[in-house]
Amino acid sequence: MLKNTSLQSVKELFCRRKGLFIIGAGVSAKYFPDNKTVVNRTSDKIFSLNKSFMEPSRDGLHDNFFSQDKMKKWFDRYLSINERYNYHKYHVTDQMSPLFRQLSLFEWYSKPRIMIAPNNYAAFNLFRSSTIINYNLDGLAGDICAPRHRVFDPHGTINKYCATEEFAGLVEQSANFFYRRPLKTDHVMMQPEDDSMREVLGRMVPEDYQYIAIIGYSFGKNGDTFDDYISLKFLTDRFAKEKKQIFILDPYSDHLKWYFQEEAKNKHCYFIPIFWDIFADALIFMNNNPNDHRGMDYTYNQLLDKS
Repeated sequence: MLKNTSLQSVKELFCRRKGLFIIGAGVSAKYFPDNKTVVNRTSDKIFSLNKSFMEPSRDGLHDNFFSQDKMKKWFDRYLSINERYNYHKYHVTDQMSPLFRQLSLFEWYSKPRIMIAPNNYAAFNLFRSSTIINYNLDGLAGDICAPRHRVFDPHGTINKYCATEEFAGLVEQSANFFYRRPLKTDHVMMQPEDDSMREVLGRMVPEDYQYIAIIGYSFGKNGDTFDDYISLKFLTDRFAKEKKQIFILDPYSDHLKWYFQEEAKNKHCYFIPIFWDIFADALIFMNNNPNDHRGMDYTYNQLLDKS
């Protein structure tokens, strides 16, 4: 059992022992925008195609339509950044073609897959062979970390084809079909999980891991609720039985430490407030400079100061 949570000790644990890594948006954050940005960009895209929308008001929506220019003036005059996001999410995106909205999200989520192997994922290949449960749709974990690690994608993976210019043309054409239903897929995308996720995770979680590392994942925390509550409950029940060490590596998810301590009755739960992209860069740097003996904590803090 790890006696301290210095970054050097965490690095050595990951490199020497088999773990269960549960990773989320924080691992892809350097390469992929957050959900707010995706919603806003998807809405902006349909504006650029000169589609019509119902005129907004402070009290709701009127029944007449307005131009793209009028929309921009109204936004600039009345709405803060957060209000713009809420309007995009709850009004504009609701009026989009469901097919257009779905295909636009496929396009956004697939873009990171055409990149050269980023350090955020390449760093996992420095660890002992383990299991990765990847909640990101971009597919980078499977592309980069397998076959060294067993990689599972409970929310699905977007095909690389969705990053091509040909697919972008299909997305634009789909904006013309306002009542077209979305495609039926197995992806869990910007919606809560359902009970089938228990069976999915039951096939993915192994028996032979020695610790749990939750990296850049908040289980879809949405106010006081969790969009990925089914996953959270399943894993909490599993962790309660096994009492293995849990490491939460994320600058903003300290609430998970208290959740697992209370719900899983696990006192061996540690919150480590680091940025994974900087931690990964530090790992790669130390691997490439074996004669540098200043340690993981020093290297991380040096890179953090420069970021």
